[in-house]
Amino acid sequence: KEPRQRFDGYAAKDCTSANAWKIHRHDVLGIGREVANVLKGFRRDLNAVLSRGVRRVYQIALREYRETLDSHGVLDFSETLSQALILLAQMEEFARSRYRLEGRYHHVLLDEFQDTSRAQWTLVALLIRSWGEGSGVADNAPLIPSIFLVGDRKQSIYGFRDADVAVMDEAGAFVDQLRPDRDARRAISKSFRAVPQLLAFANDLFQEIEKDEARRDAFRFGEQDTFPLELPVPPGDALGIVGAPTVADCAGAVAAEIRRLLDSRALVRDPSTREPRPISPRDVGILFRTKDSHQDFEKALERQRIPSYVYKGLGFFEADEIKDVLALLRYLAAPDSNLRAAAFLRSRFVRLSDPALQALAPQIAAALNGTREPRLDEIGPEDRLVLARARARAFGDG
Repeated sequence: KEPRQRFDGYAAKDCTSANAWKIHRHDVLGIGREVANVLKGFRRDLNAVLSRGVRRVYQIALREYRETLDSHGVLDFSETLSQALILLAQMEEFARSRYRLEGRYHHVLLDEFQDTSRAQWTLVALLIRSWGEGSGVADNAPLIPSIFLVGDRKQSIYGFRDADVAVMDEAGAFVDQLRPDRDARRAISKSFRAVPQLLAFANDLFQEIEKDEARRDAFRFGEQDTFPLELPVPPGDALGIVGAPTVADCAGAVAAEIRRLLDSRALVRDPSTREPRPISPRDVGILFRTKDSHQDFEKALERQRIPSYVYKGLGFFEADEIKDVLALLRYLAAPDSNLRAAAFLRSRFVRLSDPALQALAPQIAAALNGTREPRLDEIGPEDRLVLARARARAFGDG
């Protein structure tokens, strides 16, 4: 950046004379660029020092992580893949093992190939390399060996975990060489999932996305990618946009739109009868951008009196029912822990309210296991009943 030319907060009246002000301006403007360069260099050097520190911390953490794996005699996913590549690449020493692998698998299908990493494709290529050579056990099988790759460059979203969409071109060339006498590629452009209005929108959108032919991983949308449509496309409300500044506001707007559709008895085609019928809540699906936002949508749907169910998409240990079970198990493993007792009481097994939990603190575990009688006058009648049942079931005969 260029040094500032203005003297905010300091003017000629602050100097003893007009000449002194002139000298001051001349000196400040004269050294301004040098001061800016010094500050720029300082930021650069500071960033270099900090980056080396971060790298050093990462190296220490990585060394400790690998030593922990070694001490337990286990491999993580990345190291398993790396070791497999090393073994398969040593043709002579491990020829027998490779021979057995080739004899076991005659047909390979790789779905979502646009999200394959270079290491993963190398592993597959090593396993089937003899197919192109006309050797190995698979060559004598009743059916010739085959490899089938399914992918769409436009759907490549896993670059953060080493997926390389450019591998698709290399894999395609590899398959072409295996069967040079056949056309090994097919493009599926007809969609059976979407109405013409949505397909037209997709065509228009993908045509406008910037493309860079010089990049091997660039976005592509050629003639073979375009959805075929009968023009003109009939008008229809197949696409709408709901926007809001926060996740909670967006969830509220989506829930309100679903409520509008339900109240208007909009028609959908029944998947079993193929006949039009009024829409129901189970005809609506919401795709979350992040799995952390599902609770905002659940609350918004509940406010609109719309039943909902979170179907998959969540990590196993992040599902509410699994969290409840873990809270119970952790409490049973250490019933004297106030923290674990609090988590258990707040789980859906008990559902004790927050005010009641605060009234039991700090001796929450003692209040639950019966070694200390809580002050029930500070707890509401519903919470008293909930607490009594929890104590009876955890430590009594109930």
